Amino acid sequence: MNFLMSPNKINGAVKYWRVGIWFTLNILILTVFQYTLVAWYLFGASFAMMGFYLLIIISKMVMIGEDNLIMEGMLHKDKAIFRQLQGAIPFAILVTTSLMFFLSLTVSVFALDKMLPEVVFYSHDEVNFFYWLFMMILQIPLIKEVVDFFELINLDNMALHLTSTYGTILNISIELTIGVIVYSAIMLQLKQLKQIKSLIKAFESDEGDIQYIQQRASRFPSIVKKELINLSLNHSNQKVRRRAISVAPYAKIISFPQAFLYHLNKEEKEDLKEWGLKQILKMLSDYEVVLDNKRRNLINKRLKFQITKYHSDVVIKLLHDIAEKL
Repeated sequence: MNFLMSPNKINGAVKYWRVGIWFTLNILILTVFQYTLVAWYLFGASFAMMGFYLLIIISKMVMIGEDNLIMEGMLHKDKAIFRQLQGAIPFAILVTTSLMFFLSLTVSVFALDKMLPEVVFYSHDEVNFFYWLFMMILQIPLIKEVVDFFELINLDNMALHLTSTYGTILNISIELTIGVIVYSAIMLQLKQLKQIKSLIKAFESDEGDIQYIQQRASRFPSIVKKELINLSLNHSNQKVRRRAISVAPYAKIISFPQAFLYHLNKEEKEDLKEWGLKQILKMLSDYEVVLDNKRRNLINKRLKFQITKYHSDVVIKLLHDIAEKL
């Protein structure tokens, strides 16, 4: 997944076209299987795909769980095993994989009914795949109860009915798998996004403790770094920009120097220019911050550009200090 999604090394972002291609290819493969394979092979292929999707979902749960431990200070980020792979399964992939898991599960049950008629479902007339899909949706926790409570559909008149033995086992398996694993993974992801949002809001509040915010930001995953850079460069409040700039060295945002230097001549406040450049010097003095040659060359290029622009003498001196530090 890390190879397929190719997440940005700085902020973990994944291009949406990659997610679209991933989802489309999976739909295409499952459709080809359904219309070309006989029942036994179709069951085996769809069951294997279902296991593959379930493995991705469980992997995401493990990654989020590790990230949450880091954010809560219970695990040091240097001891993290999966953090660098976090971007390989973004939220969009988690959602689409959950959908594919459910679709492959439906195909598996469809094939099983062809192989073993009247075992999982009572004898029934031929129905199309969308009817099967609707029947499987009703097995999701709370869906059937809501439909029954509001009398949206007369369930007794449906063509498909689960048997009291294997059908009940299937229903319980679906409820446990979706309720415990899929729902949990999505809720964990939403909880993490909420924590990131709360961190961003902390920068916008004058009541926040900047030292505590710095400590929290240093533990957050890479996806928050893009938001911090946006705050430091584009927020309308000068105080918020300064607070966001202050966090860059602690959060090890190695893309901050080039981003800040690119916008330096657009910043109207000289004190913020000076403050940002001092944070860049602090980052370059940190032995844990390693810049490759490509990034160093880009920073140098932007330093030379900014030196030609109008800045205070203090800012110009800081620009030269950064150039020497590189």
